[in-house]
Amino acid sequence: MQLVLRTIDKVFSAVSFGAAVATLLIYPIFGHAFDIEPEYQGLSEIERQRIETPREIDREYQSIANSYALPNSWNAAYFKANRALDTTVGSLSNQLFMIYTRAKLETKLNDTLVFQFRYFSQSDREINQTRHILELSQKVSNWIRLNIYGEMAHYKRDNDFGLALLIGPTQEDHLSRWLTRVYVTFHDFTRGNHNDQPDRFLGGDPLTIGSTSTWQSDNINLRAGFRFDRSLKWNIPQEDLTFSYEKKLIFFDASLSVSEDDLISFKFQNDSTFKGREPLPGGTSVFESWRLDRKLLRLSYHRGRESASSTVQYAIMAADRQWIDQNGALIFHQSLLPSVTGRWQTIRRTNDQFDPYDYFQLSIEATDFKTFGDTSLTPASQKLESLEGRLQAAYEFSFFNSSRLLIALNFDLDEWTRVPSFEGGNARFRAEF
Repeated sequence: MQLVLRTIDKVFSAVSFGAAVATLLIYPIFGHAFDIEPEYQGLSEIERQRIETPREIDREYQSIANSYALPNSWNAAYFKANRALDTTVGSLSNQLFMIYTRAKLETKLNDTLVFQFRYFSQSDREINQTRHILELSQKVSNWIRLNIYGEMAHYKRDNDFGLALLIGPTQEDHLSRWLTRVYVTFHDFTRGNHNDQPDRFLGGDPLTIGSTSTWQSDNINLRAGFRFDRSLKWNIPQEDLTFSYEKKLIFFDASLSVSEDDLISFKFQNDSTFKGREPLPGGTSVFESWRLDRKLLRLSYHRGRESASSTVQYAIMAADRQWIDQNGALIFHQSLLPSVTGRWQTIRRTNDQFDPYDYFQLSIEATDFKTFGDTSLTPASQKLESLEGRLQAAYEFSFFNSSRLLIALNFDLDEWTRVPSFEGGNARFRAEF
């Protein structure tokens, strides 16, 4: 296993960023530490309260995030539905849950106006975002839609407002459909005039600009985009500090249906986030800043259609994280995670031949973890290099209206024992309305 992992590692290391971009040409993967709904994310009060450091990300973090991801079939069903909910919840530690939730409701108000509601929550060791977006989409022509969206908060200082231009054909009979969304979001745009606290932004309010493009056909789905949160400083006298922030992100998703039984999926995300706290003149706050650069890449091959009695998925993920602190010290985490997942039909809950089956699911994943750089930036208890193993057994219950409930149990395979040690559980649920 060690030799296989190191061989794969060398192959991935040889793939340059430019080659990855050229290769891209699915629906966004839900989980695996990728950003959920990145076009609606941005700076918030909750997000600024925490600075992500290498002290919180250990050798098992990426594997835990992978083990809580949704099945491929759930992901595709969510994007095809007008009203749906997905959620996955699992333990990160004795103090923290990892929670990924998304829900949407879409309905036509008339022939040209569409109302959309989106909710999502992403809570892990790197992102803490909860959003509920109200959006109106007005058809201007067969190729253009204008969207207005926003998020209201109990404290008006937290209100967000955005505009988006959607360009692409809207006819239902197109053999292939593409759509480009160009957007700008004004975060906390009423903080200056409707703030019950003394804090203020310096040099401009938080602003996010970006674009997302999708292309769909019978057997190919593509999605690519970028997001830029402009650099800002946030004067917070009630906490005796000035907070600094900026973020840049690009992402690519692709899936190719080679046949009715074979699906190849690819996802790549590259982001860079800077957060810093600096004491005000005469203050006693501790000066600290970190830049976190992430490269996440996942490639999978899925064999077997959704209605098949059994399916199998082979996947490999590369996760690179680099931190630089206020003194220029650098530390780098590299994880390579090959996995295989099998799913088998078990029973049908009714006598109706058209109702879905339950499924039993079994997954095995290995993690080849390495640390480079200034190792003093991580706790002494963290391993700097290790080969980890994880086994997951899960059962998926099927209900009416495409509802699913999956209960999973994780087991540690790092040390050989007669019975693998239990490492916690996870619950995933989806429904359409």
